Amino acid sequence: MINCSEDFNPRYRFVETDTFPLPGDTHTYFTQGVYSITQIINNQSGGGGIKTLTKENYITVLGAPTPQFEAKPCEGRELVISITGDNYDIYEVDFGDGSAIDSLLPNESSTYTYADTLPKTVTVRGKYLEATCGSSATKDVTLFNELIKPDITQTLTSSDSEIELSFNAFDFLTYSNAVSVNSGAFLTLDTFSVVGADSTLLFNGLDVNDDNCFRLTSFDVCGNSIVSDTICHTFLVVAKAENNQTILNWNSYANPQDVLQYKIFRNSTPLDSIFPQNLQIDSTGRARYVDTEVICGQEYCYQIVTELKQLNKSGTSLLSASNTICVTAISEDTPDPVEDFLASVENDSILLSWEIPDPFVPATYFLGRQVDTLMADSLYRSFASTNQQYIDSSATPSNAPYCYFMDFVDVCGNLSDTSETPLTCSMLLQGKESLTEGYILEWTPFIGFEGNTSYILEWLDASGTAFKSVNVGNTLSFTDTELDAERQVLYYRVIAQSDLNEGQSFSNIIRYKQPATLFFPNAFTPDGNGANDLFFPKGKFIDTYELHIFNQWGEEVFESDAMDDGWNGFYREKLSASGTYTFRAKAVDKTGEEVIRSGTFVLIR
Repeated sequence: MINCSEDFNPRYRFVETDTFPLPGDTHTYFTQGVYSITQIINNQSGGGGIKTLTKENYITVLGAPTPQFEAKPCEGRELVISITGDNYDIYEVDFGDGSAIDSLLPNESSTYTYADTLPKTVTVRGKYLEATCGSSATKDVTLFNELIKPDITQTLTSSDSEIELSFNAFDFLTYSNAVSVNSGAFLTLDTFSVVGADSTLLFNGLDVNDDNCFRLTSFDVCGNSIVSDTICHTFLVVAKAENNQTILNWNSYANPQDVLQYKIFRNSTPLDSIFPQNLQIDSTGRARYVDTEVICGQEYCYQIVTELKQLNKSGTSLLSASNTICVTAISEDTPDPVEDFLASVENDSILLSWEIPDPFVPATYFLGRQVDTLMADSLYRSFASTNQQYIDSSATPSNAPYCYFMDFVDVCGNLSDTSETPLTCSMLLQGKESLTEGYILEWTPFIGFEGNTSYILEWLDASGTAFKSVNVGNTLSFTDTELDAERQVLYYRVIAQSDLNEGQSFSNIIRYKQPATLFFPNAFTPDGNGANDLFFPKGKFIDTYELHIFNQWGEEVFESDAMDDGWNGFYREKLSASGTYTFRAKAVDKTGEEVIRSGTFVLIR
């Protein structure tokens, strides 16, 4: 706009929504649209006052949106470019191979043939006839000489009425699917496009007991088409649990000549493979397989996968996967009894341990108990356990040996063989002093091993750690004639073991306290000849000690708190007279028990 007023600082409203007019005669628009401009002046020559001049719809601002187009290849290295927008007046197409630029109008299409099938990048630029602004967009295209056959990977029977078909697709092609039932003609069901490389079709309402076969057809925008390989579904009719086995029946593949092998999966893990010529067919015409490696009470889920001779584009076989059926195995067999049934003393209780014979899975154990192999104090209880251990905390194993027998019912309700119910008895270790031989140890025999039983006697410290042991063979007693001179309290335990390596059983632990000793002489001769010059005691296992000696008038002539600190006969720096003296001694042994000694002795000069 030209300033014709006497106002040298006109203001402008470049956008109608502006609240305050702006000085200057330039403005930059950032949003496309049609705009009016208003000039505001102070008209001094005309008598003053504010004057305005407006140019309606004076400025048109054009946008630069991204051009919208499709680029779809066809057979014979052709590419169809279709402009799908009308934002620009004209669209320039660069086919990315150095050829001349082509121009298209809005919503117009063009077909171009390349000289090779190398990947290309197509660029489309949108332009206005009366403006220089615009924008461009690119697409990468895949070219081919021949139309790409639909790449089926597998079928999956997902339920009694649904079948899934998986295939690798291209978003620049159109597809149709067709189904054939029991070798009938293929019936086209639907035509569709896909987004993404991995696609899945779901077929509903089919009878999976029929032979349902599928194929796909791919189309390009030029009208060319190609049909895929045919693939049929596999249906697992039944998985039936019988005694120690599961029987599988399925409909064999509709086109047997296409089958490479059948794969049986159990719990998603390959179980077996069967070639078509080895397939068992039952009286109903269905394929049959028997799984004998099952354990009663466990659930097994089965699936049949038919591997076909046809290969997909990745070089792997087409697969036809059946539905999955889960069953719980059953058995009517009488379980073998528990093995290695052992009773062992642990922490003043009886620890029972055992092994379960394969392939049985116990649900409930039945445990009987009797004391000292008699029916007195009998106990019977049932319990469940998953770690093959039981602690009988009601037992007092230091009073008597305990005997146990055990049966069980497995998860299929079968009782173990009661004619061979195992018996195990703990050991009772006892000890007694011998005035002439030492400490006598005796124990009851362990019962529970199939092999020959031998025994190991252990010496333990106060913490329960063994510091000495001796193998005593199959005897049931031992006399400790070499009692420990350093340890006042001794702990003993017996271990039973088998020559068949059936484990170990421990007896109760017994404690033996050796008595403390404190002996005083009845006379001494403090004559300085080096023999019997001091009066002091001899003792063992003494911890603390004190001694007091008195003369015939009751005066204390000596005291000491060390056993090797004896009286030399002197009192008040003079050798005492010959005669009878009295002593009193008080000691504490290593277990805290007091030892009191008193008496008389003779001093000889």
